[in-house]
Amino acid sequence: QTSARYYSPTGWQYALLKHIEAYFGRRMLAGLETPDFEVARSSVKLDEFGKPINVARHENIKEHLSVGVNQDAYKKRKRFKACQGLLKETDIADDDFQENDLLTVLQLMAQTTSNALEAHGVANVSKLNSEVAGIHKILVGRGFAEDTQLMYVTGKKEAAEGSPDLLDRLSGIYYQRPDDFNGHPFYQRIALSQSSQTGVVCGSVYLFWSAERSCWKLGQ
Repeated sequence: QTSARYYSPTGWQYALLKHIEAYFGRRMLAGLETPDFEVARSSVKLDEFGKPINVARHENIKEHLSVGVNQDAYKKRKRFKACQGLLKETDIADDDFQENDLLTVLQLMAQTTSNALEAHGVANVSKLNSEVAGIHKILVGRGFAEDTQLMYVTGKKEAAEGSPDLLDRLSGIYYQRPDDFNGHPFYQRIALSQSSQTGVVCGSVYLFWSAERSCWKLGQ
């Protein structure tokens, strides 16, 4: 089904033919001239069978419709929704993604892990490695595979300008979940906890592969 819109020379939009008929009917009742009729009659095109062709439906077709948006107001609404935690995947466009060095993801329990952590300014590397070993031991004891991967998310405080607590919410240790997501392994935030019966506590933040964006993302 084709959606048609008719526009007058002054820019008025008419969605239905009856709206156009009503417009000209009011002009005729008011005794006003309707030169558009004569112009329309003289410009009618016929097909090979002598039937009139609706030029508006055949020549002025737009495959994609766009609506003018006040960008300042749009960005203000998006910032408000972000602060309220109301943003959805459909609210995010490609232009919202900007490359930066806010976050770095490092693989743990590798031969180069300590050097990589120190190179990225992570404090108390030995304490972190001890915590990682403790988490891994607990996971294996609960039935996880011995080669379960652990990742560490870190970043630079100065790069988090405007979102001072964002880095704190995202930074930390992430463990590999037993199943895949979008054809890739995905990870959940985890930490040691003396108050937990299992010895660990998991957060609601995940590191996962976005099939729609073709990139790794952090989110709930």
